[in-house]
Order: sequence, then structure tokens, then C-alpha cells
Amino acid sequence: RYARVGNTPQSTAVTFTTLSTTYDGETTSATLTFTGGNGDGTFFAAIHSTGTALCDLANPTDTTVDVTYGSGGTCTIDVTKLGDSTYADRTDTVTFTVNPAAQSVTPDLSTVTYRFDQGPVDVTASVDGFGDGDLVYSTSSSACSVSNVVIPVTQDQVGRVTFSSLGTCVVSIYATATASFLQSPSVTTTITITKANQANTTLLPTSTAYTPSKSYTLTGGGGSGTGGPYSFAVNVKGVAANCSISGRTLTYSAPGSCTIYVTRPGDGNYNSQTTSVTFTIVKATQNALGLATSSVNYSPTLASRKISLSGTGGSGTGSFSYALGGAGSAGCSVAAGVLSYTNAGTCSVNVTRAGNTNYNDRMDNITITVLKMAQTTPTLANAN
Repeated sequence: RYARVGNTPQSTAVTFTTLSTTYDGETTSATLTFTGGNGDGTFFAAIHSTGTALCDLANPTDTTVDVTYGSGGTCTIDVTKLGDSTYADRTDTVTFTVNPAAQSVTPDLSTVTYRFDQGPVDVTASVDGFGDGDLVYSTSSSACSVSNVVIPVTQDQVGRVTFSSLGTCVVSIYATATASFLQSPSVTTTITITKANQANTTLLPTSTAYTPSKSYTLTGGGGSGTGGPYSFAVNVKGVAANCSISGRTLTYSAPGSCTIYVTRPGDGNYNSQTTSVTFTIVKATQNALGLATSSVNYSPTLASRKISLSGTGGSGTGSFSYALGGAGSAGCSVAAGVLSYTNAGTCSVNVTRAGNTNYNDRMDNITITVLKMAQTTPTLANAN
């Protein structure tokens, strides 16, 4: 720089040949070339305000200076051309603009197929290069809905897609505009939603007790969706049960088990589902037991203080057996199906009827009552 002796104002504004650049996330700088002013004076520049672009200056020469920036936006720079023997110094403040750059988005999958039962699923994408916009997911498809979710641990931005029906779900994805980047063009992920597999079907319940009718009405359960009605078919008859089915009616021969195919038809969203279910016919509980004689008058004769026990009730063809339940006040004992007593009063007998192929054993405790005998009418002896 040299001594300035001129005092004529410079009439031409001092500036740069360009006053803008496009944000570059890799270099974040631009080289500016001085221009304008009058005379032979030297140029130099200084930051007037860092502004929203967060500008700074570096590497000055007589003709250029580098401007660095931290973001899209603007800043102001004081540009000076020193005077010479004719002209005085001149400083102008110029606005430098860092324009936002374009950004783009790439979906992780452009097309994908899911079953209806696999939803909700996450659609993901990435912002290319140095783009810093937030990812936004949306859809206008009737087969699905989308919510924007941030995964807590990774902070990944995903589109969570919930399926509402079969069909095609097109998810649109873009990155939002920021100070440094323009909003990106939209890209898409296309999801084809196919029919789902139902949950396993079953029987409600999966067992029943034997009845003399040897039949049972089946009820289906499980599966998914709205398909119906359930249908049934024998898979394995079973050796003892020897099952057969007509409609919903299961017919069997005896207690045992068989396996049954339980089918639920599909609907608009689910495939048909068939599951093999084991169905068990268990032995039945017999009816209550009793005794043909449960009370007797006390006998004064020792040999007559006995009751031959005869069981009643129960079910099936099993034989009866008897055991003393409690001697009680009658002082009872039981042997070979005969109850003996010593006094008037009560005692109890355990009456058992053996089970058979269709019925379980059953035992009931029956009370025996020994009634007091009536006394004879008293008479007076002849005093003579």
C-alpha cells in the first residue's frame, strides 16, 4: 500500500465479480474476485457481519479472497479499494449469498412384498451426500397408513406402515428443506400386500366325556379374520375311539382319541387354515350309587342282625363291592357283601361299582340306619 494523495471519490462501486455460491458440504468455501472502483489502488475485504451463513475470510491476494461458510444463508462483507494519486479510498458493503443445494433421497427398497399379518413394517431411506433434511414418509394408498417414527437408540427416521387391506401401498419419501439444502424430490417404496396366513385353528373344547349316544357336536376356534364357518374332517380315527364326522357331529365307539382336521376358510385378508387337532373322549363318571336296603329294624335275635347288601345306581356293567365306611353307633361290620350290626343306630358303607371301557370306577358312602324295635305290650301277672 502506498501513500494516497488523491482526493477524487471513486465513482464505481467496489464489489466481487460474483456475490453468491451454492452450498457445498465438502468444501464449504468459494473464491471471490475483486472488481470495481477506480484507479490503481489495492483491494482488500473484511467481514461486516457473519450473518446466517456464518462467513469468514481467508487467503487474501491483491485480486481474490476466499470466503468460507458454515451454512446456507447470507453474510455481509466490506470491500475496499485503496486510493491512489488521483482517487480516495472507497469501501462498499456487499451481501454474499450461499444458496441451498439440491439434495436427494434413496429408498432402501424400491419394491417389496409382505403378507397382511406381517404389518406393521418399517420403510427406510437415506439422504444422499451431505444432505441434512429430515425424512418424511406419507401415503395416499387406501391399503395402508404411515406414521413417521424416530428410532430412539439410532435416531433413524423411518416410516411405520400399517396394513388395512390387501393391495398396493405406495410410500412417498422426501427430505425437508434446510438452510443449506432444498427439499428433495420425492421417491417411493412400493409395497405389495398379499394374503396372510391365519393362526392355528383348534377345537373348543378338545375333549368330552363318553355318553351313551356316542356322539358330540364339535365347535371350532382359533384362526384369524372373518372367514367361516369352520369345517371338520377325520385325520386319524383312533383305535379305540374309531371317530367319524358328519357336518359338526362327531361319532365315536368308545373312549379314546382321534385327530381331526379343523379348517377355517379365508377371507379378503387371510388364506384358509387347516390344523390337525387331537380330540379325546374320556371315560364318563357313573351315576350316583345307592343300596337297595338302607334301613332295617333291630332284631333281638343275634343271627338275624344282618343285611345282605345290594347296590343300585351307577352306570355301565361293572360289579358292586362293599366295605365298611364307619362302624357308627350301630357297631356295624361288613364281610362278603353282608352287613352285621350289634345295636340300633347308624353306620356307613362304602359302595363301589367298578368301571368298564366307558365309565370310571365310582364309590359312594351310604348311611345304614338300624331302627329300634317296638316293645311288646306289657301285662300284669296274676297275683293269686
